[in-house]
Amino acid sequence: GWGQRDATPGSVRDGEWLIGLGVAAAVRINLLMDSEARVTLGSDGRATIETDMTDIGTGSYTILAQIAGEALGLPIEA
Repeated sequence: GWGQRDATPGSVRDGEWLIGLGVAAAVRINLLMDSEARVTLGSDGRATIETDMTDIGTGSYTILAQIAGEALGLPIEA
């Protein structure tokens, strides 16, 4: 139904409220490079994972901690 919409700006309202109609898009250019990781197991049963990657705030640290915990058989807090 996109082609049949009323594309006149401000034409769709709910009382005093303007109702937006549109599409959002974004592109993030990213260089892909080789990466490595080092795992150190401590005598206290905790693992330290060091990577040469960047978390831009999208949850990578959390997800990688979950993956490492699952692979090593450790709870995420370890």
